Amino acid sequence: MLGLKILVVEDEQSLDRVMSDAFRLIGIPAETVCSGREALERLKSQAYDLVVLDVRLPDMPGTEVLRQIRETTPHTAVIVMTAYAGGEEVEKALTYGVDALLFKPFEIDTLLSSAKQLLIRPASPAPAQLPQYAVVQMESETAVRSAKLRRLLQPNDLVTLHGMSAPTMGRVRKQDDHLLCIATPPVAETLPNRVQIEWSGSDALYRFRASMVEHTTDEEQSLLLLRQPQLIQRLQRRQFPRLPASGEVVVSDETRLRRTFEGRLVDLSEEGLGIEVPFEPRRGTLVALQGVWESPSEAHAFQVEAEVRYVIATNRERKPLYRLGLRTQQLPPALKEALRRAHHEQLIGG
Repeated sequence: MLGLKILVVEDEQSLDRVMSDAFRLIGIPAETVCSGREALERLKSQAYDLVVLDVRLPDMPGTEVLRQIRETTPHTAVIVMTAYAGGEEVEKALTYGVDALLFKPFEIDTLLSSAKQLLIRPASPAPAQLPQYAVVQMESETAVRSAKLRRLLQPNDLVTLHGMSAPTMGRVRKQDDHLLCIATPPVAETLPNRVQIEWSGSDALYRFRASMVEHTTDEEQSLLLLRQPQLIQRLQRRQFPRLPASGEVVVSDETRLRRTFEGRLVDLSEEGLGIEVPFEPRRGTLVALQGVWESPSEAHAFQVEAEVRYVIATNRERKPLYRLGLRTQQLPPALKEALRRAHHEQLIGG
């Protein structure tokens, strides 16, 4: 990796120092800047093989830096970092095209693994215009009652909590009609009486405010017990609903390396699907999938070609795991019909 150049754009000095030290340890010096203007000046004066970019910067949105990178040097690999699971800036970043998306706080090993995978791969031409797979049309806020929350928010769903000193990622543990329990990394600060919860549901981006009932903290996690809200805001709506899905898939990478690996189906819609795999393909890679969607009534085998639209790096049991958003070229008509039927049954039987 001699001669490679990395630019880190992050305004948190402690974090940019940790990242630059980590890159130096694996033999790749990284330059660091703390604002969008500094980043754009560096990018005009020299080329970088990888840019690690925070989505929120003090002087401009990180997405504006990303937009200019895609206009001037579309083949540059970009890893976007964010403390927000949803929101307009994250959706905009996915529209412009990111090679990996890391949710803060993330493991440094995950960052290094993603960076190495991107740096050792040959550059592939980026599409002239990226399809808006991850972006939805804004519409007026729609209220839904808390009685429907248990349909919208499921155990292990990832949420962002606002109202503390910094946005915090959490996972849903349990809930009933009155209370909701969310697990987060250990929180040392005094927690507020009310927090705002935000998450991407199967069909839209949702948000609500909730009162804190009690919380406990140990060395591994904090458990927050919140009162269920009276009102939930639906901020964005997808073109096609995503249905939670289970099943196995076999993915064949259509690059010159011709790799094949197994994955797990996470969700499915008429225009795309989400899978989890142990290997990180590059954004824009064409893949061939063979899989089985296990619907509530029957199993549906399918074979389809798709393009990797975004990659989200996570960890499971301290091992890298990658969530891929795929845009399918054409789903089989029988599978589309089965998805529509499952969606209708989900609503009618609700």
